[in-house]
Amino acid sequence: MASPGSAAPIARAHWKALAVAVGALMVWLLLGLANRGTTYHFAPLIVAAAGPVAARLDRETRLVRPEILVLAAGSVASAAVGLFVLWAAGALDGPVVVGGSAPAETGLAIVVGTVVGLVVGRFPGKASRAAVPPARDGHP
Repeated sequence: MASPGSAAPIARAHWKALAVAVGALMVWLLLGLANRGTTYHFAPLIVAAAGPVAARLDRETRLVRPEILVLAAGSVASAAVGLFVLWAAGALDGPVVVGGSAPAETGLAIVVGTVVGLVVGRFPGKASRAAVPPARDGHP
């Protein structure tokens, strides 16, 4: 069982990741609503990946599976909110890249962003200074 003080850094990392995901969502919504004839193809991908990527970049170790799944679910929910708000406002009327409709393409971008977030969140951490053996003089 973890000590009571160890939960604070994890909770703080979750709030930072949530803030990054919500910030990315707000930028996407502002751009989409201001420029209704333009489709921002990478915006839903960025929003869907934002939570796990931000949490992973904030610490030295990889994210544990339950943690990354919660962060990914929050990011996907944020991206889905963006999709439905822009779709309802008629702001997904721009051109599409992969064919079909802009909402379908946005859904595909959300799926790709989710996979990217899950993969990046599971990357191993950077090597800490304590884990790297000191260099010996005269020996490679």
